[in-house]
Amino acid sequence: YSIASLAKEIFRMKFQEVDIVGDTLEIYKDVRDSYYGGFTLNMCKTNKNKKLYYYDINSSYPYVMTGMLPYRYAKTINFVDGMEFIKTHLYYVKGRFKDGCKIPFFGTRVKEGIIYTLEFEGWRWGVELIIAKKYNLFKELKVGKIHVFEDKPIFKSFIDDIYKKRLETNVPELKLFYKLLMNNLYGKFGQRKFSDVYFVNKEGLYEFLASDNLIPEITPIYEDVFQVKFNDPNDMFFIGSMCRVASYITAGARANLAEAMYELGQDSIYYCDTDSIITSNKMNPDKIGKELGKFKLEMEIMYAEFYCPKLYYLEGYELEKEKEVKIYKAKGCIQKQSCIEQIQDSGSA
Repeated sequence: YSIASLAKEIFRMKFQEVDIVGDTLEIYKDVRDSYYGGFTLNMCKTNKNKKLYYYDINSSYPYVMTGMLPYRYAKTINFVDGMEFIKTHLYYVKGRFKDGCKIPFFGTRVKEGIIYTLEFEGWRWGVELIIAKKYNLFKELKVGKIHVFEDKPIFKSFIDDIYKKRLETNVPELKLFYKLLMNNLYGKFGQRKFSDVYFVNKEGLYEFLASDNLIPEITPIYEDVFQVKFNDPNDMFFIGSMCRVASYITAGARANLAEAMYELGQDSIYYCDTDSIITSNKMNPDKIGKELGKFKLEMEIMYAEFYCPKLYYLEGYELEKEKEVKIYKAKGCIQKQSCIEQIQDSGSA
């Protein structure tokens, strides 16, 4: 078992109270279009000797999982002026954020990956639209179809139980285990099921692409070698077709992060990444706590260099360890400190 598979089995055997089925292929494609990961944004290059605060959300995804989730597709309707956005409904929207918006948290897929720009078009969950509307971010907004979902607190009992166990134990390994259980369950509902995996050359690849009944996922391995995975589009009750659950949870987390940043003031934000914020403003005390969804002040930063998302250097005081620390963040690099020091030496900072 992987930790995600174990979490799924624990949920299924002990906590699942209702049947959860997949969507039709048409709905599945639209939901898949709405499925983005965490929101990462690099706002500034350095703090210029200004004191910064590093806040982390306490279990961002599990917090969203305790709320109402899109349990089952009900119907598709057209948007009518005057309708209020519903968190767990999915909307097709096209529009633009205001020119002064510095935190445009609606992602757009391009060839190179996901970018965040003022213009947007595609399927968005109501939970995202509600936050954007609350802070008056839209310059233009057109809403088309709405996929209406029944909602239920599918994972609340699972998260409440696991989180309680995490708080009760003093064993670091168990704390990590419970954290991983909470954070890995939702992803199983967005994971595609592949019935076959093949390694082929170009000729074999052309033969597979000619198939009418299979949807391939192709990954180049080396020169003339490709990995080909197949998924049966007619089997809509496999767990991957329930990606509406995973899509909504990640959308809810992005919306919560964006709301916290707009409360702090967008001009105070230096960096954000999925469940953390680096800001020059102190957060309201009522936002701080050990409860799910509350924030924790991790670090007071005296010096910082931000190069791009997932790549930065911090100096400051870490509150939990009660000592001065240096943080070298370089996703994908084994020698993180060496990577950052090379950037600093090159003058790219």
